[in-house]
Amino acid sequence: SFDTNILAAAECTLFNQLTVIPIVYYPLFFGITGYVQNLDADASLARAKAQFTTLCIRNWKFWIPANFLQFCLLPNEWQVPYTC
Repeated sequence: SFDTNILAAAECTLFNQLTVIPIVYYPLFFGITGYVQNLDADASLARAKAQFTTLCIRNWKFWIPANFLQFCLLPNEWQVPYTC
């Protein structure tokens, strides 16, 4: 039903934004970009700590509505192309 679809979309959105992004994506992002910029582990970690909150808020402003619409409206086969 429509209400179940909305709840499922909300669950997927919250899981993605509150678990996957901060625990998987951001560590990979800061690790890889730190490596590319020739930063050592301490400098990469300091950069991550300095930018984490700002990036999370900016990310949530865009991706929470975008992910919710994605999970609510798009068929599974279009999920990855939409995100890319």
